[in-house]
Amino acid sequence: MSLGNLGSGLAVRDLVVRFGNTTAVDHVDLDLAPGEILALLGPSGSGKSSLLRGIAGLEPLAGGLVAWDDVDLTNEPVHRRGFGVMFQDGQLFPHRDVGGNVAYGIEHLSRAERAHRVGELLDLVGLTAYERRAITTLSGGQAQRVALARSLAPHPRLLLLDEPLSALDRALRERLVGVLRDTLKATGTTAIYVTHDQDEAFAAADRVAVMGAGRVLRIGTPREVWRDPRSETVAAFLGYAPIISAQTALALGWPDGLGYAARVALGPDALRVADTGATVAVVEQLDRRGHTAVLVDLPDGQRATLRSPVHVEARHLAVALDPAHCAVLPGEADAG
Repeated sequence: MSLGNLGSGLAVRDLVVRFGNTTAVDHVDLDLAPGEILALLGPSGSGKSSLLRGIAGLEPLAGGLVAWDDVDLTNEPVHRRGFGVMFQDGQLFPHRDVGGNVAYGIEHLSRAERAHRVGELLDLVGLTAYERRAITTLSGGQAQRVALARSLAPHPRLLLLDEPLSALDRALRERLVGVLRDTLKATGTTAIYVTHDQDEAFAAADRVAVMGAGRVLRIGTPREVWRDPRSETVAAFLGYAPIISAQTALALGWPDGLGYAARVALGPDALRVADTGATVAVVEQLDRRGHTAVLVDLPDGQRATLRSPVHVEARHLAVALDPAHCAVLPGEADAG
């Protein structure tokens, strides 16, 4: 395959990864600018980790190429690509202390240079006084910060992170994803971040690529992907539900302007109680953190949930759609 002019940063062209008769990555193209963070987001089996491993050189390619700054790296071994990889378990060395782990990939530097780099990175990840700590004394979150510092120590031109926070509890993930993004930005590191967690992807990345069946289904900034998922598959994965016809949307108070074939995907706050709206039956009410989830029957027979600060006494409610919390999906005619 001819390189042509691919420009600076990472270029992936027509990449294919197969395991036997199974195609895990199906002709994927990607471009990543220097200093950019891209999240690969998708459910298990969508191909995101296989794509990352194919870019890293950890899986043989059935087709396509991987290039950096117009240089073809497709046949380069892993250790000569200048890429770093950080996995879910961190893979720290228990026989080395924190500083020794961070210094592992930079032992060719002088002692003074190593000490400066280790101290610099431990400061960035919030572990300034931890250099002599034993790995076995660290919490899960601290261990992943050390793993991040170790991955960044050799100045990789691309860092590939495969579900780095998925083994941690949600509250800790929410705190550490900010640390991770800030550290990558402070070091100017170009990165690909694999995750199945939407909040994590949106918080960490400059752009998000939603994957399914080995393909990139949608790519854009977090805001672009959320506001315009473009397909039912992407909308459903992001948490929009249900997806209703233009006619049902109009019956629920949507303003004019929808194409006949368009569909409307309802986000978590899409339905609100309205003085003048469609009357729907209340099916069930469930307590949630700080609100009540009220399940209602829509005019088309599908069910949707609205949030209420208290339990609803009435058996029927007048509701309307809030377009700010919906996404319009093109119909088949519009999409073609």
